Amino acid sequence: MCSNKSRIKTYELIVSGRVQGVGFRWFVRGQAQEYGFKGTVRNLYDGTVRIKVQGDFSQLDSFILSLRIGNGYSIIELITKTELHTEKVYGGFRIEH
Repeated sequence: MCSNKSRIKTYELIVSGRVQGVGFRWFVRGQAQEYGFKGTVRNLYDGTVRIKVQGDFSQLDSFILSLRIGNGYSIIELITKTELHTEKVYGGFRIEH
C-alpha cells in the first residue's frame, strides 16, 4: 500500500512559446489551485515560464494537458518536465516576480 506522502512529488516545468504578456502565469495559478497543487510560477529572462509544482503526481499529466491547451492567448510550443528531489514543502501556489 502506498502512503499519501509518497505520492507527493515536486516537478519543474519549463514552458516555451507565447507565454509572457498573455496572462499565462495567472492561468497557471488558477489551474494549479483547481488541481490542489502547491508551488510557484515565474517568467524567465529567456521568454519561457518556469513552474515549480508540488502535489499528487497522479494528477500531473492532466495538469500539463490543461497547460498545453492554455488560456486562449498563449501558444505552447514545448513543456519540459524535470523531477526535483527537494525537502521543501510549498504552502500554496503563488506567482513570483
